[in-house]
Amino acid sequence: MADSDLVGLSGFTPVLTDIQYGVDDPGGTPVDGKHTYAVLRDLIQANLTKAALPDAGALTIASGVITITGSYHTVIVQSGSSDALDTINGGVDGNILILQADDTDKTINVTTAGNIKPSADPIALATSEDTIMLLFSGALSAWVELSSSLTNV
Repeated sequence: MADSDLVGLSGFTPVLTDIQYGVDDPGGTPVDGKHTYAVLRDLIQANLTKAALPDAGALTIASGVITITGSYHTVIVQSGSSDALDTINGGVDGNILILQADDTDKTINVTTAGNIKPSADPIALATSEDTIMLLFSGALSAWVELSSSLTNV
């Protein structure tokens, strides 16, 4: 199998240096612990969707809580012009989550009152361009901020 046989995996076009331990063995047998191109292709296909962050839909805060169903959500206030987001239900160790304010006129205040550990208390997602990226830590049983992009800072 040649490098060109791996083309078509959602636009992924590897070169031999991308697959340092590739072995072109038509029998499919790893040599000295190295993987065949067929095994590498299957691993790449299985893991491509893990890197993608498809829109899992909008979530409305209910009493300070949202329950995630994916890795990317827009967040809607429960009522009024602002709301506190204290707790995020869902997630396992190593999950990455991106939250984005749904409405430019309504502020989502991400707080430390529950299982979220933002870098400041609160992080205000005040426009629909504002986002926060979080990592779930199983050791802390909490969502830890990796970064935020805020337009009013």
